[in-house]
Amino acid sequence: MIAPTIGSIQQQEPVPESEPSERTEIKILYDENNLIFGIVCYDTTPSAIVGTQMARDADLEADDRVAILLDPFFDQRNGFLFEINPVGARADGQVSNNGFQASRNWDGIWEAEARIAPEGWVLEVAIPFKTAPIQAGSAT
Repeated sequence: MIAPTIGSIQQQEPVPESEPSERTEIKILYDENNLIFGIVCYDTTPSAIVGTQMARDADLEADDRVAILLDPFFDQRNGFLFEINPVGARADGQVSNNGFQASRNWDGIWEAEARIAPEGWVLEVAIPFKTAPIQAGSAT
């Protein structure tokens, strides 16, 4: 199955809700057990990609990173955060209080792989529905 690339996106950092400084392609798929993301973060200067952290749940703030925030409750208040840097370090947490609080004490079961490539960096993420319980048929 070939998934379409999702439409236009906006960056959150360094300038919230602005056009991205580099192109990013995101594809979202699912199977019976997982929500799957395929992401290409293009970079015109791949040698400048920052991925210093390797430990699970490390602070990825200084690294280039992709953050996926899921709201499986559809209340726009609570959810799950998944972060990945270019060398495959993963961090996660639960988000509450309208997204103003994040607990890094939660460790979900999920998989991610990332690598630096000639065009930028590429990552694949698989989040089991048991980890972020999205209701079947709830959103497309």
